Amino acid sequence: MTGWLNKYGGDQGRVIIFQDDAPYTKGEYNSHFREYTDGHYYDIYVGPRGHWKNQGDDGWANWGFQGNSARDKKDVWF
Repeated sequence: MTGWLNKYGGDQGRVIIFQDDAPYTKGEYNSHFREYTDGHYYDIYVGPRGHWKNQGDDGWANWGFQGNSARDKKDVWF
């Protein structure tokens, strides 16, 4: 997942990634991509804004993000 953060976010650009079958609530974003690895698809949102919530477990396998943000447990604000 770190590779995708770097690929789509460059130098600490805002990116958030969720495994596609993980429950989550998304905010706004500039663009969306999908990647596949190890039997799972991942939704990649570039330029996320606002409030995003991981509604599943908060393990690295299900989601990751980078960029200017604030996190409180399973909630992230960009």
